Amino acid sequence: MRAMSAARVSAATTVRQAGRLRLTVDETGRITSVAERRHLERPFLAEVDLAPAIVAGGVESWLDREVGIDDDEIDITVRRENSLSVNLRHSLSTGWASRLLIVNTGAEPLVVERLPLRVRPAPGHRVSALAAGSRICWTAQAEDGHGPLLTVRLTAGAAASIGAEHIEFGGLRLTPGQRYVAQLRWELLATPRSVVVGPGRDVLVARAVYEVGESALLPDDPDAALVVPPDVAVDSIEEADLAGREVFVTSPGRHEIELRSAEGDVRWELSWVRPLADQLQAWADTMLARPRTSAGVVAIEDLPSAIVLQAALGAGGLEDADDASDALDLLTARLLDGPAPGGGANPQSVLYLLGEHGRTGDLDVVDAAVRQAEILLAQGAPPMPGLGLAVLRMVLATASGELGSSTAGRVSSVVAQCVARAAQHTGDGDDRGRDDRGGEEQDPGISAVRRAAELELLLAVLPLLPPDPGHHQRISELVRVLGAALGGGLPGRLLRPPPVTEHAYLVAVLRMLPEDGYPEVTRSWGAPAALLAQQATLQVLDRLTLGTEVGTDPVAHLDPSSEIAAAAAWLALVQRHG
Repeated sequence: MRAMSAARVSAATTVRQAGRLRLTVDETGRITSVAERRHLERPFLAEVDLAPAIVAGGVESWLDREVGIDDDEIDITVRRENSLSVNLRHSLSTGWASRLLIVNTGAEPLVVERLPLRVRPAPGHRVSALAAGSRICWTAQAEDGHGPLLTVRLTAGAAASIGAEHIEFGGLRLTPGQRYVAQLRWELLATPRSVVVGPGRDVLVARAVYEVGESALLPDDPDAALVVPPDVAVDSIEEADLAGREVFVTSPGRHEIELRSAEGDVRWELSWVRPLADQLQAWADTMLARPRTSAGVVAIEDLPSAIVLQAALGAGGLEDADDASDALDLLTARLLDGPAPGGGANPQSVLYLLGEHGRTGDLDVVDAAVRQAEILLAQGAPPMPGLGLAVLRMVLATASGELGSSTAGRVSSVVAQCVARAAQHTGDGDDRGRDDRGGEEQDPGISAVRRAAELELLLAVLPLLPPDPGHHQRISELVRVLGAALGGGLPGRLLRPPPVTEHAYLVAVLRMLPEDGYPEVTRSWGAPAALLAQQATLQVLDRLTLGTEVGTDPVAHLDPSSEIAAAAAWLALVQRHG
């Protein structure tokens, strides 16, 4: 084993095998690439290494770093003068295991608040995880949804938290000479489904977000004490095919739940949110408290808020239904007289106007919606989010038989152009996350949204497309990408989810899938397509309505300048089309 300064950097690298995995290691012992040996061009990880620790209230830069690299082992030891030694050992044989050994080498008790193991995913991968104390489930999945997946589970010790680029240990109080050991085991699994029935079982619950009134089922272990905050209720279930302890709440919030036992404490941070319909009603109520015009009408000036109000009014239950109707009438009159708020034509203005036709039966708004759609199509741009849903609403408006022959003919022309555009994009083939020149991968969020918009349009016009097996193949590939963008039903949450508006839009497109959900793709997911859509909806509501602190239940107002309104509009459209 050789010692080196922590500041020394070397370009030398070593390649090691661990079963089906190939690891690239630099001279400092830092793992710089982890890939499946048949697909070295698609690495799962870009870095695995020790990060600076927080010890006794201060950030520690290690004094030295000893590294040993053998055929079946990578060994790294860092030290804090006269007080702490940390050893990270990667064992490589038919598989890969990592052991973290923390020792108080000083003469006084020592508190290690945070000791992160940096685990940085490679570009082109998303990570879903659920940290549960002595149990974790962490999974890296390719953005295109193709396997295999890299997972890690704890076989000893406990994780304090999991972030987008680290697994953190900490909260350790070590007496002189005391040792603490944590061990991780890395595995390759074929599909999200195999993760759920494998490492996912370690964390006992696969989901982190529930509807208010819905319960999370925990095992009924007589040797484990269940610890819950006062706002969380517990009920025992003993049925032939179901047994355990249910935890649930009656109001929205985020809570820590813990099972304590001699085998190790298991902790979850679980959220409960209002059902989508109830949350839309709550948002609509806050909108009706906005300032009014001189005529006493609530001023709704942005399309996202109007779409939410429109959906809530259509669902019934609004106490101030007349005020809501007047507010929508005022905005609609403005749209008929001029451009949509925020500029020119966009799919949301088309969707809103067609929604107004459904609410009022006014034929003038259909004509205005078709005019906006014609402007959109004349731009010749790739499919935009909302275009497919707009096509569906136009077809529904035509089916009513109330449109004049001129407007009906224009609707048919718009639909025909959308069919042609969908067929054209299907013929472009699968670019697997590359740009149109076959160059570097694009930003993951933009890429997912662009593909979702293509999928949305294809699903909307599929019955009108000419017979071609390429259409089904392209839809299947886009469904695979969409599923991966929403976590694929893997346990826990996406550690780096897309921006919340894009997240909500992806949910809306997923809700458009047919009942069977393209089983050649979705049967490999960790949850059926309909269940994944529901879980993803709750995750978006969690992001929109709950604070970052455990136990909070803030009111999320629909500020038209915020992302909340834009994301809520997509959820409102899901409610109307789900």
